[in-house]
Amino acid sequence: MGERFSVRPKIKSGESLTSFLLRVCIDNSVTIKELFNEIKTSYKQPDLRNAHQIDFNPLNTIDVKLLVSLTDLDVNCLNLCTFNGLISHFISCDETRRLNNSSTLIKDLFTVKKRNFCPGCLQENIYYKLIWQVKDILTCPSHNIPLTSLCPECGKEQPYLHMNLAEGTCCYCCSSLTKTQNFHINNESLMYSQWLSNQWDDLAALNPATQTKQIIIATKLLYVCGNLNKHFSIQRGDNISRDYQFKLLRIVANKSPDEYGIGLNILLRTLWRLDYSIKDFFSITIPLNFSNSLTAYLNKNSFIKCIVPWCRHRDSNEKLIRINTFRAKTHHSLHICLGCCIKFGVNKKRGQWEEYGDQISIGYQTILPLINSGVSKLGLSKITGLSRYKIYKLTSYFARFGLINNEYLSDYIPENQDVITTEDILLITNRNETIMRDAAKNRLKIGINNFYFFYYDPTVQENIYNQE
Repeated sequence: MGERFSVRPKIKSGESLTSFLLRVCIDNSVTIKELFNEIKTSYKQPDLRNAHQIDFNPLNTIDVKLLVSLTDLDVNCLNLCTFNGLISHFISCDETRRLNNSSTLIKDLFTVKKRNFCPGCLQENIYYKLIWQVKDILTCPSHNIPLTSLCPECGKEQPYLHMNLAEGTCCYCCSSLTKTQNFHINNESLMYSQWLSNQWDDLAALNPATQTKQIIIATKLLYVCGNLNKHFSIQRGDNISRDYQFKLLRIVANKSPDEYGIGLNILLRTLWRLDYSIKDFFSITIPLNFSNSLTAYLNKNSFIKCIVPWCRHRDSNEKLIRINTFRAKTHHSLHICLGCCIKFGVNKKRGQWEEYGDQISIGYQTILPLINSGVSKLGLSKITGLSRYKIYKLTSYFARFGLINNEYLSDYIPENQDVITTEDILLITNRNETIMRDAAKNRLKIGINNFYFFYYDPTVQENIYNQE
């Protein structure tokens, strides 16, 4: 094996590992597939469509010991010629092995399906820099010209790995890739690209032991996005969305479902908007007053919790699930409690966690006392001015959850409640309430006056809001 790879080139400054492997192949007159077989790639049959994994997870993709033996590559170079060095600052080796393109940490950060290049650099020396695969770095810092993945002649996109790339030629028409091309880049994208290019080395050189734990980063983001105020306030944070602010709070509270919930792409864009460098951000010291006020907020206000007076899970988030199926104009961070089927969210104007709807404000405080005093459905509509549809919805809900006094409850329980099963309702479940109501009427013969008794079944509600 060693004789076959007698020519052992040195890796170049900034070069990606896949680019180095291409040069090894050219210098030793072998194909990339043959090299893959020699270093025992994890693919049963070498699949060049997934070759980008070599630049992300070399330890999980190839036999590094064999590669080092075969090429004399310094094993310490692996962190410089792959993204593994950057990624390992934030997550463990075991977590790195499970990493994929959709993982929160690196989502939308890298280009993995095509090979980006600088025609000017290829004119001088044919190899491919790792940083060119960072999705938002759009220009070459050396030549100040746009990076591209397209052949200047046939216009086809170059794959991530192909033998022609080692010669600087198109993988389809064999034309030279060194011809400069003109592309329009909008001003904002160009400014961010230049900032990111300047910051990349500092990002890769972070100290993982003290700086990159996600709780520390989340706390710092909340601090800087709150304009460096020494006391945390949920109403501060003009530089990030409310949804992202609540995600950061869940991370600080150690309740984030992601193994690593900080997305580097969002982090970097946020720092750029705030005009913070990587060094400045990671050197920030969080004031003790801010940390204490943030801890007090998290301890005092479980901001994601049920606040319904009659729910058995009041003041708990045990039964809450996130609603991702629609967005509201007035609230964000929408959730529903499966203990009482009431929706909640943060009021965009007031920054207050509250009910999204009016079962409490109108139903519980106004309608329910009237029901329990003997007022009929028709009387409820006349007294309150609410539509019959609204009355049916509220009264059916209260009947479902047993909030109506026993002497009046039978007036609000559907006669066919023992005939219609939860399974029947699940068959017509739809995010669109109107469509679901019409299906109940046409297929199950359930009128609007009884529909919501079945609609507010917790199993049905969970099915509605867990739909993909």
